[in-house]
Amino acid sequence: MSPLDMLDALIGLMFVYLVLSLIVTALVEVWNEWYGLRGRTLHDALGRLFCSDSLRGAFYAHPRILALQDKNDRYPSYIRDELFAEVLLDVMTGRRYAELRQSPHQIATAIAAKGEEYGAATVITLLNGFLLEAAGDSQRLQQLVVAWFRDTQERAVGWFRRKLSWRLLAVGLVVTLATNADTLHIFSVLTADPALRQQYVESVERALEDESLRGCLAGEATGHVARSQEGVQSPASSDCAWLAAAKREAVQLTPLLGWQERVPVGLAWFWAVIGWALTAIALSLGAPFWFDMLQKIMRVRGSLRPATAGETPAGGGPAPSDSISAANTGFAAPAALAAAVDLDDFAGFRPEAGRYELVNAFWMTRFAELAYRSDHEVSQRCQAWGLQVQFISVTGDQVDSQIFVTWSDRLLVVGCRGTELSQSGDILTNLQCGLETCAWMPAARIHAGFQQALNAAWPTLRALIENHHRNRSVWLTGHSLGGALAVLAGHRLLVESQTAPAGHPLAGLRIGGLYVCGQPRCGDANFARELEARLGARLVRIVNNRDVIPLSPLAAMGYTHAGTVLYIDELGRTVIDPPVWYKVLDKLELDPDQLRARLKEMVGDHGAALYLRLLGEALRRAP
Repeated sequence: MSPLDMLDALIGLMFVYLVLSLIVTALVEVWNEWYGLRGRTLHDALGRLFCSDSLRGAFYAHPRILALQDKNDRYPSYIRDELFAEVLLDVMTGRRYAELRQSPHQIATAIAAKGEEYGAATVITLLNGFLLEAAGDSQRLQQLVVAWFRDTQERAVGWFRRKLSWRLLAVGLVVTLATNADTLHIFSVLTADPALRQQYVESVERALEDESLRGCLAGEATGHVARSQEGVQSPASSDCAWLAAAKREAVQLTPLLGWQERVPVGLAWFWAVIGWALTAIALSLGAPFWFDMLQKIMRVRGSLRPATAGETPAGGGPAPSDSISAANTGFAAPAALAAAVDLDDFAGFRPEAGRYELVNAFWMTRFAELAYRSDHEVSQRCQAWGLQVQFISVTGDQVDSQIFVTWSDRLLVVGCRGTELSQSGDILTNLQCGLETCAWMPAARIHAGFQQALNAAWPTLRALIENHHRNRSVWLTGHSLGGALAVLAGHRLLVESQTAPAGHPLAGLRIGGLYVCGQPRCGDANFARELEARLGARLVRIVNNRDVIPLSPLAAMGYTHAGTVLYIDELGRTVIDPPVWYKVLDKLELDPDQLRARLKEMVGDHGAALYLRLLGEALRRAP
């Protein structure tokens, strides 16, 4: 590896530090805000400045200072220099500074009297010295008090940073362990993967041109003890800015971070501990430090590695690239909208694909959403796409199974309708959430209500598939309850076809793919293992950000999921099998108002129409 390639690997490592530091900074700021660290630091600084608890108490009891306190009655985290001077002089003159402003002698007398009452001999001496130096000029007097306060603020910044460093280290260690961010592992992967190195170099170039990121980091880098509460960005909004920046960039870290298949064994624990320690220490330096370091190193890189044809110079802010796709790295890089994608052209569907394809995810979700429509509309749409269609409807006191089967020369699609809140059968099906023995595979247990709903439609569904599956790949899809029925039906078809004797109507059946969206859990661990063993990469489970239905029934009841996960994050990006830390980060909110809004989305994120829209937008962004 050349020295320049090593430099690129180092840049990639620093990019990881930058993104994780943004998360750490945001979490520490929330901690500081909850604890009131900035306000406490300023309060302690004024105690040292006044050398009098009585004077400090009178200062904070002044109406203009009380107006700065938040609703939790914490100390204000920031006091303007001019406001400090005016309030202190007002307190030291018995709230008479405005009327005594033109009389230096009376100001001195009032200061001596009040200062003795507060036991603030040091402040009396300093203010009397300022009065003499100001020579009767009240404006000059205030300027001298302001300069005195600024000196104290600079010292308070140092106190605050010392307190902050321990918090950054503690939170940095938690984030390091949560993401399994091992510096040694990350660097070894980057040195071995030229494509990944180039991706991160391009990501750094974009980050350095991101005005919102530069803005929030510049504000933090100033090191103020606190932020202004009079027209300047509030702490909460800044915390959210750091978190939003982290969310924009964190998707690119999924190939390097996470615990999937990376749990240390034996001696590897020793090196992992060293790697974690290095990361935690690096994160404690803060996001502004790494942003500044990347700026400097990218300038060095630009001078050592001149741009070649087709390469954008470092720092030039290239357009987002899709050179590394979700298919081979686990994440989808941001991309501009494609010039033209016809979302109504079924010819784009790829029935020959043996693994996840975004276009297939879109079309299967379209069929899943279509299952909620009337038979007439389903027929019209299928005919427009060159498909024939037949319907299955089983309605009773306990079930309400609605399925359509549509086919062409190339494929056969089974679309299962999800829960209709107006149908009591669907509600009862969902409520029967106990696990019971699977009828076609006794070694596994599945959701009792889902099995009952499938059993009601199974004879008709199997007969349709037996009649039309030959020379066609079979695709199954559904949303919500429909997704669970599609999973059970797909597994049952595989079991029965693979055990069928030669000449049986199901013999030779080929399942091309099973795509479900917003699907609840439908079986135990044995069922999930069996399902993945038979379907492999052809089983794709699409989950939208805060959709709560995929979290039910609870895992504590013995349920588990199976299949490749296509996760749609908060920004509408599609991520393949994201690690747990990324999904937690994607759902994390620090602003209480935003959190309340996001909680409302937990139901809205389940809609089939929303799934379809988000996948359509993702397909337009795809290269």
